[in-house]
Amino acid sequence: LSSAKHAKVGQLLAQLKAAKKLLGTVLGAKGKDALLWPAKVQIVLLRSEQQFQQFAEVVDQVDYAKNPESGYTKEDHTAIWQPDSTAALRIMATDAVKYIHGTDRQTGWWLSEGVAELVIGMLKSKSGKDARDKAYFLRNYKTTADVLSAENNEDNIYYLLEAQEIKRRQERRSRAMAMTLVDFLYRTRKVPRFLSNLKSPEAPAAPPEDDADASKTYWLSYVNFQEKALKTHFGKETEKLDLLWKRHVLEMAKKYSSAADQRARYPNVRGRNRND
Repeated sequence: LSSAKHAKVGQLLAQLKAAKKLLGTVLGAKGKDALLWPAKVQIVLLRSEQQFQQFAEVVDQVDYAKNPESGYTKEDHTAIWQPDSTAALRIMATDAVKYIHGTDRQTGWWLSEGVAELVIGMLKSKSGKDARDKAYFLRNYKTTADVLSAENNEDNIYYLLEAQEIKRRQERRSRAMAMTLVDFLYRTRKVPRFLSNLKSPEAPAAPPEDDADASKTYWLSYVNFQEKALKTHFGKETEKLDLLWKRHVLEMAKKYSSAADQRARYPNVRGRNRND
């Protein structure tokens, strides 16, 4: 947009400001001097969906620009056409996890994507414009509960902790699982110290991307370091955390489903189940 006074710009800035505040709380980086990003996050906000698609095809050669997030990220910029696009919130959150504490130590995809989903869900639950927005947490918890309850399911906490990359063909499901695990850990209020440990000088340093053998060795050492950090800060072996997380997911899925059913049954009763 050419004008900083355009209504869309104001809406986007308000959304990003709210996201930054939530990120500071989740990551334990509060205050005016808290460092979350080393540089500016570049966001291209287009006036309409048509302009957005033209920009995607001509500038970025993105074939499938029309997606549920109303935006996409390519290289060093994120293009959106809706001020409340989750694409902008996602890159803001994942970059915050990547650069916090100003170190080059990496973290697993589950942590950055889980934090992003958690912040997006918090914002939508608080200021979402429709019932679908309000049900963001419910959908993620229900998706995860369905996965963990399925027969012959092989996805568990070890998949999240040990997979070096997110499953692109199962992105929505993987993000839902990551969010519920981060939410489970966040409720203990120990995520900031856990993240600080993963970013400390004691954590394994990633090798150059073009060194395949070193990358495999690094990842094995990182997974081991991450598991020890989990035990240190959450006081449980990974197997026990897996059981507690699964129980938490099933309980929360049931709770959110019950709350959604009551809101649907009594749509005009204000204040009902406010704690949900």
